[in-house]
Amino acid sequence: MDFSAPRFRAGPDSVAGTTLPNRRFSMAARGRRRIGAVWQFLAVLLATLSLVPMAHAQSVQAGSDLYAVKCVGCHTTPANTVGTTAINHRLASNNPSKIRAAITNNLGGMGLVGNGLTTLTDRDLLSLALYIGQFKTPDFNLANGDAAFNMKVAAGQPSSKDIYPTVLANGNGGAAQDGATGLPTTSAARGTAGSSQTTTGSTDSVPKIQYNVTYTHTAASLAQDGFNVTITSANSTSPSRAIVVDIFGLTSGASAQALKGRAYDAGTPLYTLTASAGAGATGFSATGLPGSMSINASGQVVGTSNTVGTVTATLTATMANAVDSPTKTVSKNVDITTAGITSGTTVSFPQNQPIAANFYQIASNVAINANSFTLSSLPDGLVFSTS
Repeated sequence: MDFSAPRFRAGPDSVAGTTLPNRRFSMAARGRRRIGAVWQFLAVLLATLSLVPMAHAQSVQAGSDLYAVKCVGCHTTPANTVGTTAINHRLASNNPSKIRAAITNNLGGMGLVGNGLTTLTDRDLLSLALYIGQFKTPDFNLANGDAAFNMKVAAGQPSSKDIYPTVLANGNGGAAQDGATGLPTTSAARGTAGSSQTTTGSTDSVPKIQYNVTYTHTAASLAQDGFNVTITSANSTSPSRAIVVDIFGLTSGASAQALKGRAYDAGTPLYTLTASAGAGATGFSATGLPGSMSINASGQVVGTSNTVGTVTATLTATMANAVDSPTKTVSKNVDITTAGITSGTTVSFPQNQPIAANFYQIASNVAINANSFTLSSLPDGLVFSTS
């Protein structure tokens, strides 16, 4: 279908360029023609309003079949949509109204009854438009800025971003996405990257197409990551674009030490759960904390532990700014040790008998600094050594 220029125009007084005698019509005949035109307009309008979209793949296949019967005689292959002389053909991509206008205006003889194009339904035109769209040259629209190609993900969580809106629009034909046959990606340094092209139904005449790039963080490092995605098109041009990945995770340490019986509060918390810059960490929670300890709304571990020993608590926060992660929660295991004296609480010895040196040794579950002991109420005759 060459929309660039008509070969000839067929009106009521000519057929295939041959002049016919003028004809006179009665006023009644003209009235009937006007009424018929009105009904034809209403029929087209109703058909348009009642159009129900088919699945994209089904529409493309139907368009391919129609093209082979109705169009290939003049246009050979839709590959000429990439040529500089076929701009109108390119604009027909994903744009059934462009084809309808060409038929109505008899561009290139498309409006002749004999070629069968005038009988095409709106659904037929949609299928043709989507089929021609397979041969458009896609590209990325940099006008959206780099932010359109940045992913913000929660550490360890599968994440996805639709980059379809970043595909370059091509005239009235809409985004040039239909030429893509795949979206290969390069490897990421700190995670696994992938991509997919999906098509879903929509409420309008053009199905919704998504270019989803995926990323799952797998490394310990929270440093910025990235990968490239390429639109593999039916044409020679296959543009590539870098996807930058900001990873939001927990950055605080893996252990904390409490003193038995000491009360920790917001002013002097035992431990504070922190996240990487820009994460917007919120919604803190914890399981497995010792004693009466808990985590507050600021991510601080407060309270008291009276049980000497080490427990592993799981602390969790929500990365509010990980907009490309359906699940935004990130957890961290923290070993919390409650320090205290582990040696016995009683000792006995014979009355009025010499006591051997070091008959009682103070022990703790953590290292004890020299000269850090204080004792009271020792029996007469007993001394305490810090050595």
